[in-house]
Amino acid sequence: MKLNRNFFDEKTFKISHNFIENFNKKNNKILIKEIPININLNKYQKFNAELITNQGSIFIKYFLLDEFILIKNEKIDTKLIKEKYLLTSQNFIEKNKFILIPFFNINEIFSKRFCYVWCSIEIYCNNNKTYLLNLLNKDNFNVFKNFIKNKQIKFIENPKNEFKKLNFVELWKKNEISNFDFINLLNKFSSRSFNDLMQYPIFPWLFNNYKNIFDLNKISKENLRLFEFPISAQNEKNRSIISNRFNDLKYHHQIHYSTEAIVLFYLVRISPFTENQILFQSNSFDNPDRLFISFNDVFNILENFNDNRELIPEIFYLIEMYYNINLCFFGQKQNKEIVNNIKFPEKIFNASFFIYFCFRKRFNFRRNKQMD
Repeated sequence: MKLNRNFFDEKTFKISHNFIENFNKKNNKILIKEIPININLNKYQKFNAELITNQGSIFIKYFLLDEFILIKNEKIDTKLIKEKYLLTSQNFIEKNKFILIPFFNINEIFSKRFCYVWCSIEIYCNNNKTYLLNLLNKDNFNVFKNFIKNKQIKFIENPKNEFKKLNFVELWKKNEISNFDFINLLNKFSSRSFNDLMQYPIFPWLFNNYKNIFDLNKISKENLRLFEFPISAQNEKNRSIISNRFNDLKYHHQIHYSTEAIVLFYLVRISPFTENQILFQSNSFDNPDRLFISFNDVFNILENFNDNRELIPEIFYLIEMYYNINLCFFGQKQNKEIVNNIKFPEKIFNASFFIYFCFRKRFNFRRNKQMD
């Protein structure tokens, strides 16, 4: 039996509690007993919030019950809501649905920064699901925080202090945490979330030259990225140009290192990001010449010191993002080339080989004083 954690249709709405009755260590199984419960929601206080997902935002009401958090989607006047609240997305999903989160299925809850205000939370569940809620104001946040703490659920109010307390940096320096895991932890504790495309996790470019790095026999210290500088400022010439631009125009780069557009740029070949880019680009894909086709093309853009984009975690492990698995027609470039799968460098056979030799293996290679 699966935990009751999904959306339910309102017409057939019945809450059942999947209760962990016993843990059998010998067989490594959790024995689950279903207990049906009838709940009168009118006796519980309800709060307005925004459920943020990578497919859009859902304006919801949530109830803090005795053993659950219940999230109920509301039909809304979008214009009125946007005028009243500080919301994240133009893409509101309006469905008549429910989400039920049992307390025993919650691993921890993080305080998150949203629109520069610490009034959001992200719920991390034992089933690897996460729910990002914009609670809209500090009063709602405080009520939620106090309620959760009374339920003895781990609530991390200050992620920065918690990160220091857990001593991750020292563990990383001792090689007890891999580079990959350490960067993931940095993202998690710095208010980044896979649910929010505007605050999506960031992974760094590892080298300052991707023209020769794919030759597996040519790895040198000269190719290693200088982490004290942005990826577009890896040489003295570019740093001078960027510095002069700031003196004249009061900015360094024309775009941010991580935005919704950049996430969709990398993940355009897989759902739901394919659909998101179509919405983002006014019901069409971006110009074929601007789509993500190869890493060499991306790095050529970065070398003109106008672009500052970093990478995303999926590049280091998700094979599907490299292939046009949904057989989308992305269009034809000016040179008549049809845009399809990601193009790999010479000597690279497939996405698995590419990810391992050009990213994961190189990521582990990055044990040096620069990152320390």
